[in-house]
Amino acid sequence: MAPSRCVAGLIEVCKDSLVQSLLVFSFYGFASDMQATGDLLRQVLEAAVGFGGPFVIFGDFNAETHDEVIVQFLAQI
Repeated sequence: MAPSRCVAGLIEVCKDSLVQSLLVFSFYGFASDMQATGDLLRQVLEAAVGFGGPFVIFGDFNAETHDEVIVQFLAQI
């Protein structure tokens, strides 16, 4: 993974006396290279799913919701 392009943190969220971990990613895609953006986003999504809990990804994806990596991911969930 490109350490200068993404960062993650784990936050504990409390609701109704239940504590749950939330994985938060910040992601920055490559404006001029959609292939590299897709490859990195695929790695971030795999890490998020591997976490096994709820997650959110923020950032400047330089991609659109109809791009292949995003479509494939959304089709799996």
